[in-house]
Amino acid sequence: MVWAGAVMASSTSSIAGRILLTLFLAIFLSAGLFFGWLITKTLLIDAAPYWWTKTDAVILESAMREDNSQNADRYEFTVRYQYRWAGETHTDSQFTTGKKRFSDLGEVARFQKLYVAGSRVSCWVDPNPPHRAVLKRANPWMALLLLFPLPFILIGGGGIYRAWRDKGTAVSESIPVSERATKGSSVVFLRLFGLLFLVVGTVLFYVMALQPAWRIMSARKWSATPCQVLSSRVISNRGNKGTTYSVEVRYAYEFGGRKFEANRYGFFTGSTSGYAGKQAVVDRFPPRSQAVCYVNPNDPNEAVIDRGISSQMWFGLLPLAFVVAGGSIIAGAPRMAGRSSSRLRQPQPGIPDSVPAETALPDGPYELKASASPIGRLVGIIFIALFWCGIVSVFVFHVIDGWRRGRTEWFLVIFLIPFVLVGLGLLAAIPYQFLALFNPRVRLLVNSRTVPLGGELRVNWTLSGNARKVRRLRLLLEGREEATYRRGTNTSTDKNVFISLPLLDSTESGAIAAGNANLTIPAGLMHTFVGANNKVLWSLHAKGEILRWPDIADEFEITILPLLPRK
Repeated sequence: MVWAGAVMASSTSSIAGRILLTLFLAIFLSAGLFFGWLITKTLLIDAAPYWWTKTDAVILESAMREDNSQNADRYEFTVRYQYRWAGETHTDSQFTTGKKRFSDLGEVARFQKLYVAGSRVSCWVDPNPPHRAVLKRANPWMALLLLFPLPFILIGGGGIYRAWRDKGTAVSESIPVSERATKGSSVVFLRLFGLLFLVVGTVLFYVMALQPAWRIMSARKWSATPCQVLSSRVISNRGNKGTTYSVEVRYAYEFGGRKFEANRYGFFTGSTSGYAGKQAVVDRFPPRSQAVCYVNPNDPNEAVIDRGISSQMWFGLLPLAFVVAGGSIIAGAPRMAGRSSSRLRQPQPGIPDSVPAETALPDGPYELKASASPIGRLVGIIFIALFWCGIVSVFVFHVIDGWRRGRTEWFLVIFLIPFVLVGLGLLAAIPYQFLALFNPRVRLLVNSRTVPLGGELRVNWTLSGNARKVRRLRLLLEGREEATYRRGTNTSTDKNVFISLPLLDSTESGAIAAGNANLTIPAGLMHTFVGANNKVLWSLHAKGEILRWPDIADEFEITILPLLPRK
């Protein structure tokens, strides 16, 4: 996003630049629209039965059909059923509009058990001729696939719109930082864009990492059962970027006096590169050999040979990049929006760097809001700690289980040490932040929401709660400069406090509990400013020291306006 913003800022100053940028962004837009159209077309077909009529049906026959191809999805569930519609009897063999072929024998076996010949079930009939029917409707969660082309559509369409809408000639008025951070369509757009990344990353992370990890943990309670290997092979999957491989071991076992077949080797069902490693697994399970599989006692059709964490499951952590990117965009939306529109707020040639006197007239008393509330900090640290520790705990559990079985994976242990230490630090921060909830609250009232350079800032403070706990209270006004540098593809920000003006530094209980102070803003300093690569921000800081307890550390943003013109 930062790169896209820089391209737009430098390219929209001329018609030729806008045309080139439009052609570039049209690639993103076209790709998003094309894939969105393909997904929408499939979803409309799958969603049709949700508007069809439900009626009773009788299963005539059901079976599993297997082909001899090298494809993973070579198992198909076939069924015939009969139903009555408009006084006539119809026979159909359409199972579903969704996925019709499967790679998991257990999944097909569950359908065979559910749709036994002679059983009465429900089906959905298309009321419009020619009449069609299905036994199973597609999963409605598949509609989330539409989220994947949306980033391309937003980048392409939004970028083209901004390229031609932003003329770069308007000069906006001085707006308080608090308002600029919470208003504007740019902030909303960025947060929606970040939310999209966050949702996509979360869905992928759940499917690729959390769901397999949860099944691995659940499989610890499954029953160890002897099984006989029927066949084993390495499945090749050819794609545009090369060939990937996966393992299939088909085996038979008895459970509860019944015979079953399964073909799941591990919980990772994806296909990855590296033929030799897959072949080594197949060589350990030749046909007619004996092995041990683990059977789900609640569903004996579900079984697995290797219930541990495979190296391929590390790919499940890749979607975290989307999660982090989405969360960062949402959290930094106000700052990014201010940076992208900062060109409108920089002093323009021929326009005095000042504001009308009436803009700075007192409009108080005005209560400042803290940048972050204690409950907000607590919720944030809990969310981060649970998210982080939840991921790390899966791999820690695997290490502990391996140690109990006498096979400690030292490489994984060393790799996990920094992640565990970070998790412990996050967990320790939770009770610390919880105790901070019971701190006295600082309330600041100022004479105006905007103060010009050379003007007077009057501050009234009160502490709610047990103010006697605070041994020392300091109030100060800080001016901070932030400079953003770009080194290659990396962006870093340097921060420097160029002035710190004290309003209060007291250890007396009376002065700590309530009081007021006046401060004249030096006229020779820089006012609040948000530029493309530089910012000048002003804020009031309340710092309270409490013995053997979390200290008070609140920040309140305030806007300092340019120097008033002389009359």
